[in-house]
Amino acid sequence: MFKGWHEPVEACIASTPEDSILKHAAFDLAPLERWGRGPVTLLGDAAHPCTPNLGQGGCMALEDALALAKSLSTNASIETALRRYERVHRRRTRHVQRRSLLMGRIGQWENEVLVAGRRVVTRILPARWFEHNLRSLYAYET
Repeated sequence: MFKGWHEPVEACIASTPEDSILKHAAFDLAPLERWGRGPVTLLGDAAHPCTPNLGQGGCMALEDALALAKSLSTNASIETALRRYERVHRRRTRHVQRRSLLMGRIGQWENEVLVAGRRVVTRILPARWFEHNLRSLYAYET
């Protein structure tokens, strides 16, 4: 599966005992319309699982915790605080879920024409465009 990958990928795999290598598929879930009901809500992967293409799963769980804490500290009712947390943070998590899935799909193209096109596009786009997009993703504040 990893034949032809750059070093040290093949060497690392070859030196690992076969029974220590686990293979699991990555799954995502369409954004949920609701994360909770009454005095209960979800956060992290339970609320918005996404593929690992952007490396944001753990970060979003921390963002959830902060957004939830802020909402709880400014609302007298727990249920009101939970619904506010969901309403405010859902837009961000939907964006990351959808973007991660898209990047994964693009990154896994195997068609030679599409791969060549991807390479050309990434070479000709200005670095500031990539930086802007990364900032909007990684510089998020709750």
